Amino acid sequence: MLELVEQLTAKEVEFISQKEAIDTTTPTGKFMLTVFGAVAELGREYILQRQQEGIAIAKANGVYKGRKPIQPPNFNQVVQRWRGGGRSPSQKPCGVLT
Repeated sequence: MLELVEQLTAKEVEFISQKEAIDTTTPTGKFMLTVFGAVAELGREYILQRQQEGIAIAKANGVYKGRKPIQPPNFNQVVQRWRGGGRSPSQKPCGVLT
């Protein structure tokens, strides 16, 4: 996040958050932004760690089997058409006439 603010500063853009009272044009504002970013990252890492621990416990108990595979009924036909140079599976007709 601080890197983004530095890129904006290089382009003469100032980031001032009135709600959080952060002004990155000052050393204190940059410090506060860094602290808030670090706390947010720490929280996210704790969530991921707890999730992995929960999955490991569930696997050890034989409860967690992972996500069930999802395959559309015509999957093989779509793949063959795509490999043959047909329309990509993610493309949708846009109604433009050629």
